[in-house]
Amino acid sequence: MRVIRIEVGPDGKVTIDHQGFTGEECFREDEKLYAIIEAQGSRISIEDVSRKPEAAVRAKGHVVER
Repeated sequence: MRVIRIEVGPDGKVTIDHQGFTGEECFREDEKLYAIIEAQGSRISIEDVSRKPEAAVRAKGHVVER
């Protein structure tokens, strides 16, 4: 099952975590998410993108495509 978890901290910083996605799928879903947020009048500023290590993804039963 695919899950996107969005957390908003007290300082307004947003963290997005993806589960159940392989390869670049999560980035394509993020583009859709950003478009929805921007359509509501909010601005998006991406400060950092971290990929999960392949070992961590495999431990959850997913396979990373390269």
